[in-house]
Parts: sequence; C-alpha cells; structure tokens
Amino acid sequence: MILALLEPVHALSHLSEPDRARSLGMAYISLAGHLSGQASPADLEVHLQRAREHLLSARDAGLREGKLDAALTQLFWESDPQTAAAFGEAALEDPSLPVVDRINALFALATHYYQTQRVEDALDALDRLAKLRRSSVDQIIRGYCELARNDRAAAIRAWESAVKINPNHIDIHRSLAALLAENGEAERARRHEELAARLSQVLERADRDSGSAGTR
Repeated sequence: MILALLEPVHALSHLSEPDRARSLGMAYISLAGHLSGQASPADLEVHLQRAREHLLSARDAGLREGKLDAALTQLFWESDPQTAAAFGEAALEDPSLPVVDRINALFALATHYYQTQRVEDALDALDRLAKLRRSSVDQIIRGYCELARNDRAAAIRAWESAVKINPNHIDIHRSLAALLAENGEAERARRHEELAARLSQVLERADRDSGSAGTR
C-alpha cells in the first residue's frame, strides 16, 4: 500500500484558501501520476479522490481557472462523463488554457457528445481537435459520428485516415471492409479484410509466445 497525505513544503500563508486548495489538488494529481505503475488502483484512486475534493473546494470557493476546470474534466471523465463535459466546456472558455489541457477538454467533449447523440457538437469538437493534433482515435470517433448522420462516404474517409495514422486498429479495418463491400468496392474491402486477418494472426502469435515464456 502506497498512500501519502500531502502537506505543503513551502509556506502558503500568502495564498488564499481557494489557491491553497488548488495547489494541493494539483499536487495529488502529480503524485498519482508519479505512483502510476507502482501503487494499486485502489491507492491511486484515494489520491485522485483527494485531488477532486481539493479542486472542487477551490472552485466552490469561487476560484475560476481554465487549468483547474481542465483537471476536473480529467478527474471525472470515466466516473461521471456529464460532469466532466461541463468542466470541459468551462475550461475552454479560458483563452490562456494550455494546448495539452485544451486537447484533453475537447476530447472529453467529443466523446460525451457522441455518446449522448449530440453528433453535430461532437463533430465541432473534433474539428477543433484536428487543428491541434493528428490522432487515429479522433478519426475513429469522427467515423462513428458520420455514420450516425448516414454519411457513409465521410465515415469511410475518417476511418481510412485512422488506419493511416495507426494501422493496428483491427476492428476499424473490419468495419471499413463491411462499408466498402456495401458500396460495391470489393477490392478495397478485400484489402482491409486481409489486413485485419494478418493483424489478428500477429496478435494471436504474440499471445501464444507470451504464454509460452511464462511457463518456462
């Protein structure tokens, strides 16, 4: 068990109570990142919960800062996507928000909007993300959004972009094969089906080799 109760190393008397809470919250996030891979998931969650409590306390006391809201977006992303999206929207209102925090907030919004069938909002968030990074996952989500709009051609373009960025998405190769076959593009469909089959064989071989190594 790796648990720590953080105490300020430097005097924080010059800071307001919200600023002290913000500093401790960010410190717990840093600690959880440092301990990732060493501490158990339960121990990491304790630190992340302390981060949530301190940052929410700072916000409830009136502190408004994009970086704080972006941190809360990440902290709530898995457990409460709706709350994470609200913090993400607030974070993006800060013009000084660092690029990495802007990316994280936009990705949280894109996934939440897609999952809640706000497809146009999801695509808007993805358009803004595309100006900041090149990501296969973003293109995969875009493909699903385009399918939700019944635009198969746009979905194919998005998914082909995804596998150009990262060729190892087996399920996307298979989805592309199905869409292309429905469009009568048999040769392109066959190519993606073959790629998916080869990737599956590589993964199966790697799993077998890993299992064999473990029994030696």
